[in-house]
Amino acid sequence: MFLLIIIIALFAYFLGKKESASKTVDNVVMNDVLIKQIAELSALEVQGNASIKSSNIKDDGSVSDNFKKLFMERTFNISVPYVAKYGINLNNQKINIEEKNKQVYIVLPNPSCLAMNF
Repeated sequence: MFLLIIIIALFAYFLGKKESASKTVDNVVMNDVLIKQIAELSALEVQGNASIKSSNIKDDGSVSDNFKKLFMERTFNISVPYVAKYGINLNNQKINIEEKNKQVYIVLPNPSCLAMNF
């Protein structure tokens, strides 16, 4: 009788240990996916034109400037369109999750430029 109680107790212990271990892993995986979705919402895409104009002429309206414009002007304009995406790369980053006073604080790494297309 005593041996039967010990066997039932051991069975219950190992069954409870197995069930609780699988639930803990599921919760950690679900939290990781949630944090990645939050980080994706904070991504920023910027579009624009980077341009520069360079000239050897100072435009002050004098007669010598008019001659320089006519014979020796060297002006060039460069305009480069770009698309840049800023955000957080979570592939190899450590995420810090803290719980204080029934509130969860998720500390993410600093954002950086993820991609830039010209």
